[in-house]
Amino acid sequence: MSHQEKPVIILAHGAWHQPLHYTNLLSSLQSKGYTVRVPALATAGWDPSVSQKSVSDDVAILKSTMKEYLQAGKELVVVCHSFGGISGTASVVGETVPERRARGEAGGVKAVVFFAAFAPPSAGLSLVDIIGIKDESHQPDWWTPINGLALLEPKASDLLYSGLDEEIARVNFHATAPQSLQSFQSKSINASSDIVVPKTYLVTQKDSIIPPEGQKAMANAAGANVIELAYGHSPFLTAEGTSNILDNIEKASLSE
Repeated sequence: MSHQEKPVIILAHGAWHQPLHYTNLLSSLQSKGYTVRVPALATAGWDPSVSQKSVSDDVAILKSTMKEYLQAGKELVVVCHSFGGISGTASVVGETVPERRARGEAGGVKAVVFFAAFAPPSAGLSLVDIIGIKDESHQPDWWTPINGLALLEPKASDLLYSGLDEEIARVNFHATAPQSLQSFQSKSINASSDIVVPKTYLVTQKDSIIPPEGQKAMANAAGANVIELAYGHSPFLTAEGTSNILDNIEKASLSE
C-alpha cells in the first residue's frame, strides 16, 4: 500500500442494529476519501433464521468482507461498536499487517478502533459472561426473549440513545431488528489482547448500556489507548459525536 493510499474501513455494528444506523459515520468517512464497508451481520434481522445465528456467523461475514481487500494487498482499519467488538476481534486476529507479512502476504489490518464496545478480555467469554446474566430470569428488563430472539422493549430506546434528540432516537429505535439470543451465549474466539496492532478504545462516559468503568476495564485488558468522550452509547448519531469518532479513526489510520 502506498503511503498516500487510505486504508479501507470495516465497521462491525452493534446488536439489534443495521448498517443504515451508521449512515452519518459512513458518509463522513467517505467524504474524507475512505472506502467504507458496514456489512449486515447475521445475528440481527427480521428473518426467523436469525435465531440460529451465532458470533461465528458474524465473524464469517466480516472475514468475507475483508477478504477482497486483503487479497488485493490493501490495509484496513476495523472499527467495532458495542456487540460488534466480539466478532470484530475474532475477525482481526491472524489478519493483521505483521501477521500477514510473516506469512509473506501483503496488506492486513493495521489498527482497531473500539467505541462503546465489548472488547473480550479473554477468550471463551460470551456477552452473557461479560455482563453477568446468570439465566433467563436475570435478563435485562429492556429486552424480551421470544423464540430464540431478543426483542427490544420501548424503554431500550432511552438506554441505547440517551442524550439524543427525541426524534432521532425514535427513528433509530424503529429501525432496530431482533437479535439472536444464541449470539449472546456464543463464546469469544479470541481476547482483544490477541490483536497485535495498535488499538484505540473510545470510552463513552454517559453510556447507559455499558458502564464507563466497564469500558475502561476492557480497554485496559486489551492494551488499548483510552480516549474518553462525553456521549451516550450511540455517539455516531450526532454531528459532534461522528466528528470525534472520525478524528480518532483518522489517527488510527496513520499508525505504523
